[in-house]
This record gives sequence, structure tokens and C-alpha cells, in this order.
Amino acid sequence: MVELINGRLATTGWHTPVAEEATADCCCGLRENSGKLKNQYFGDVKDLFKYDLVEELIRGIPELKQFAFIPILTAPDTRNDGNKVNYECRAGSMNQELCEYLQTRVERGIRDIAEIEKYYKAKEIPIEIYNESEYFNHRNRYFYFKGIPDRFLKNSVILLDPDNGLEIKKSNERHVLRSEVADLYGRMSNTSVLMVFQHFRRERHAG
Repeated sequence: MVELINGRLATTGWHTPVAEEATADCCCGLRENSGKLKNQYFGDVKDLFKYDLVEELIRGIPELKQFAFIPILTAPDTRNDGNKVNYECRAGSMNQELCEYLQTRVERGIRDIAEIEKYYKAKEIPIEIYNESEYFNHRNRYFYFKGIPDRFLKNSVILLDPDNGLEIKKSNERHVLRSEVADLYGRMSNTSVLMVFQHFRRERHAG
């Protein structure tokens, strides 16, 4: 599901045949008036969904010139999250090139978010990855976000990719604060789209 906030999106032929168990909230700077992220998760079904959506936005909206990836990279753990790599009937599964690329990386044990750069470059889509090898620290989050270069925020699909999503009552390094989202939204150009990955919260959902 994609929620549009204060903006517009061109209709495109998204490779999303079914609803995914996560959402990407899009704050669209194309406005008229104005997960889980660990290397061990790279290539799972949620990555397929996110990276396919990024590609479709850039292909479908002429104002978007690049992909700006802002990971909230946390240290590996012993959980089994990231093991869902069966792409059949998943959102993005009609994008065969992306499926094959991610599947090959998973099979070879190359699970590193920096690997996605090669895919987009092969597709001639400019990509910038912010601090791709630096683990995010909750105590230093102010400096992390302030360090994002302005060039990332112009004519871009900006993917802000925390482990879990938006802040909760007791937020930690797995969350992004609403104030941080608001700051990025305020800095980005009117011809950019801000996407924030959000897992469904563990509560009853309509439908």
C-alpha cells in the first residue's frame, strides 16, 4: 500500500500484483501548492517491493532524475527476519530482472545493501547511497540526518528505510522520528518524492 501525502503521483504500470505486508508512505514533493534494514535482510521480499516501486516512480515521473537511498542500517542479529525470499506472487514479482538480481545475491550469500547500486546503474538510473556501511546510532541521530547532502534531495526518489518504521512511544535505532521526516520533507525540492518504509503495526487492520 502506498499512502500519498500532500502531493501527486503519476499513474504507472507498477509491478505489484498483490498487497504486501508492509507499506511505503510517500510524501510527494511534486506538489502543486508549495522494514527492516540490516544487511542480513538484503534481497528479501520487502526489498523487492521497495526497489521495484522506486524504479517505477523514476520511470513514470519525468521530474525524478535519481534514487537517493537513506538507510537506517543496524547491526546484524540472530533473528530469522530476512528469510522470506520466495518472490512468487509478491509485490514486484513481475519485474523479472530485479527478481533475478536479488535472488542471485541471496543465493551467493552477498547480502549487502550497497549491492543495489549495481542494479540501478545497469538500468541507467543514477543512485546515491548515504552512509551505506555505517551502523545507525540512536544517540547520534541528529548528526546523521543533518549530514544528508542537499544533492540527495533534488529531483529524487528519496527512500528513508528504518528497520521498523515511524517512531513509537519508546523509539530506538529501529525507528525514524516524525521530526526527522518533516525536516527532510522541508529540505527536499518540490520535484522529489519522500518514501518512508513502515511495517504494519501488530494490531487489527480493516480488510
